Amino acid sequence: MVTPRKVKRDGLDRPPCIQIRITIRIPGGSSVAAADVSLTHLDLNILEGLKLNVAQDTRLKTIAGNIRTPTTEEKDELTKPSYQLNSREIYVSTMSGNIDGSYPLYDKLKVESVSGDISIKVEPKPIDSKDPKPAELSVSTMSGNLIVKEPIKAALASPDSGNFPSRDYSVAVETKSGDVTADLAFTSYGRFYSISGNLNVGLWPLLHDAQQSTIIGPEVATDTKGGDTTLHLHEPHWAATGSAARLPVYPSSPSWIGYPPLIGGPSPARKMATPTRTPTRPPAPAAPGP
Repeated sequence: MVTPRKVKRDGLDRPPCIQIRITIRIPGGSSVAAADVSLTHLDLNILEGLKLNVAQDTRLKTIAGNIRTPTTEEKDELTKPSYQLNSREIYVSTMSGNIDGSYPLYDKLKVESVSGDISIKVEPKPIDSKDPKPAELSVSTMSGNLIVKEPIKAALASPDSGNFPSRDYSVAVETKSGDVTADLAFTSYGRFYSISGNLNVGLWPLLHDAQQSTIIGPEVATDTKGGDTTLHLHEPHWAATGSAARLPVYPSSPSWIGYPPLIGGPSPARKMATPTRTPTRPPAPAAPGP
């Protein structure tokens, strides 16, 4: 693509305005080995109707542009996004742009921005039976706000509906100077970190007896130096019998923590003031009794 090197300025008293739009059309259901889209100044928009199968990983990157994908309204979280990106590992990054939309979580979803905001919905996907791996979600920014949500409300109303396929989920959400708002599920590990921002986190523990021999934890860790932490733990969902006594919570700032009855706590929420410290992993849980 070539842009004009000269523009006639007869009668113009200001610099010309040039818009660049590039549309790439992909036949529905196409399959590629890998997908890598890298831009400098342009926004990256994935439009409705995309159906793409990627055998390896997908990388979406901009320097100054925003990255957007189709999403659904907040009130209708069960509606699937109007595009399909079937890729086991997805990496989305920008330097100064914002990232928003809906993204699938297969084996790994890593979303990061240096100075932009991130507001995304995450759609959990089934494990690959031929190459089983944990579902790893990582979202981070240096100075922006983070909003990360999964279909927790719908799953709580019907835990066995398949909104969260049975597998190991780990979560890491981090920002240096922004606020974090998250509604997520986890199995082995959930970590939420901010230096000067507030943490408002809702977590649904998905604990599976069949995985206990290979999972260390489960563990929840929050850490903020200059902000407040509000953490609500929903009642854990077990695929079989089990106990929530193995669910340690390590807050490192003044925190409001809401406990479901199965986990314990004298009231729906209680105040915890603890000194800042680095959370450490607990020992592996003992095997369940007969």
